[in-house]
Amino acid sequence: MELQDILAKTSSKLSRAEEMMNGLYGCYCERTCSIKGVIYREDESLTDGCRNCTC
Repeated sequence: MELQDILAKTSSKLSRAEEMMNGLYGCYCERTCSIKGVIYREDESLTDGCRNCTC
């Protein structure tokens, strides 16, 4: 395979990857954590015994 062919294929793959990333940037992803089977949202506080925790 010639260097120009490799470059063309790599450029094509990069372009597709950039399109996929741009699509993901529009998605809302809420961060959560799970403690003892209970799901908490990011920055949510909870009490675990005598400890005060924040997700």
